[in-house]
Amino acid sequence: MRKHHAFLAMAAALAIVVAALPAPARAKKSFLKAIAEHHKLNDVLAKCTVCHEAGGDDAGEENLTAFGKDFRRALKKAPSTGGVDKAVSALEAVADKDCDGDGATNIEEIMLGTNPADAKSKPDAEKLAEYRRTHAKK
Repeated sequence: MRKHHAFLAMAAALAIVVAALPAPARAKKSFLKAIAEHHKLNDVLAKCTVCHEAGGDDAGEENLTAFGKDFRRALKKAPSTGGVDKAVSALEAVADKDCDGDGATNIEEIMLGTNPADAKSKPDAEKLAEYRRTHAKK
């Protein structure tokens, strides 16, 4: 549970800054680097490609991954109770989805260090089974 809260805090910090930017603003690599270092993200998750398609220098709404689109929609729908609460609500709204269709939910992938936007980046079957055993919903 503690790991889940740590992830939510990291995602909330990222979402607050991105959501607060004007519409035409673009995500900045320097910001991603600072977030990755502060929250000790692994190399899989500390990339723009979690939310944006690879291959372009311009990270905007037009090149969001399925995860990025779902998160952005959830962020727009989340109650405006404050920056952190809004971002946490948005993340929780997409946590149980499987945006890349690889059989693992977004939260399972994030907690196990794989990319929820890339079907080729999938948790190890044994680690996924163990995670599901220890995090079963009651």
